Amino acid sequence: MKLANIGDMAQATTLRRDTVAVKNDLNRLTQELNSGQKADLQSAFSGRFAPLAGLDRSLQLNAGYLTSNAAATRIADGQQTALASLQDTLMAAGPEFLKVASGGEATQLAVTTANAGRQFEQIVGALNSRIGQQSLFAGEATDGPALAPARVILAALDAALVGAVGPGAIDAAARAWFDTPGGGFETVAYVGSARARAGLDIAEGERETLAISALEPGLRDALRGLAVTALMDRGLLAGDTPGQKELLSRMGETLVGATDKVTALRAGLGFSQERIDTARARSEAEATGLRQARAALVEADPYETAMLLQQVQAQLETIYTVTARVSGLSLAAFLR
Repeated sequence: MKLANIGDMAQATTLRRDTVAVKNDLNRLTQELNSGQKADLQSAFSGRFAPLAGLDRSLQLNAGYLTSNAAATRIADGQQTALASLQDTLMAAGPEFLKVASGGEATQLAVTTANAGRQFEQIVGALNSRIGQQSLFAGEATDGPALAPARVILAALDAALVGAVGPGAIDAAARAWFDTPGGGFETVAYVGSARARAGLDIAEGERETLAISALEPGLRDALRGLAVTALMDRGLLAGDTPGQKELLSRMGETLVGATDKVTALRAGLGFSQERIDTARARSEAEATGLRQARAALVEADPYETAMLLQQVQAQLETIYTVTARVSGLSLAAFLR
């Protein structure tokens, strides 16, 4: 630092300017060492922020996909849990119905039909399951239940079966009520939407619908088998034990068939869960790569920063030493 041949005021100004510059460097390097990131990105990128902006946009999109993926995971897991509970009920009820129908006594028949009402309420509850504020089996109408209360469904079905004589006629009437498009099930029992749930983007270019609703044929069969059996406890075919046993056998076969259909639904849902999980793992790996690429652009090298910080500290000490010496000069000392 050459201070000779300039006036005292100029020397003081130069020292002040150098001190400010070095202090700014010291503050900047200290900040970079503490934060791990470059303090002056404008200078670091020479004003060309396109690469950083591209990485930030990709990270935002990726975060959106991961959020959507998490929502899809919650819905799929909720549906799988509800269907598992429903399937357990069917696997217990179907064989029991067939067993009692083939050789059960009147007492066993009464107990079985009474239990059917509780089992019906259980599967209605399973199909009305919610995750947070979202109904799982109501199609697009995620803000409400999929099915009306069990008592409402049973009352409507009971009224529809009036006039049906014998097990065969009752079975046919119940099938018509549950399966006819626009029939009793779709107008009274199912209170969700006929339109499927909106799909979820689980990753770039990948979408899952998770569109299982209570309108599925297998789920209608499950409801029908238990509802008709529950009505026998309320007087359907009262006094006709052979007729009740025949109807119970028909409903047992219905539940066994429904169990197979629910198994197929769960298998398809399992494939969806696998795709969701695979997409999540891929998105998380991509996010890690994007963060590393961004860090390479904006992070300050700690070793280089520490070395520069030492150099700046030495510069500042030198300036303070020079300033002290210059301040101690006087005309008397100069003339001696």
